[in-house]
Amino acid sequence: MPKKDSFHDIVTTALIKDNWHIAHDPLFVPTESGTNFFIDLGIQPIIGVEKEGLNVAIEVKSFNENTPFYGFYEMLGQFLVYQAALKEQAIAWELYIGLPVSGFDKLDSTPIFNQVIQQFGLKFITFDPVLKIIVQWKK
Repeated sequence: MPKKDSFHDIVTTALIKDNWHIAHDPLFVPTESGTNFFIDLGIQPIIGVEKEGLNVAIEVKSFNENTPFYGFYEMLGQFLVYQAALKEQAIAWELYIGLPVSGFDKLDSTPIFNQVIQQFGLKFITFDPVLKIIVQWKK
């Protein structure tokens, strides 16, 4: 079982406040080749909420702003591999990266990172780690 990110519990709390049910903690993703992955959270909307029918997988990242290039490389690689593994599943899971607002703002303001985000279709949820709330869903 992989180690939880330092923001894992904060994101869990924020998602519950935002009317999501934590269905998997972590989300186990087996592959046909026998390689198994664990994505931090598998969430589904609470019944009756307009998001009904969505299955969302979230990989939580701290994104150390002191080493943004390395953090971004790791995040991108993990996203692409997890996305490929999820495509093998019978249930469609939409993959997001959970980042604190400050980390996402750093990425969004760096042109090359922003270009790669667009090119590979990375999706994010941003959260406020102090208020423990979801700030925005970014597609």
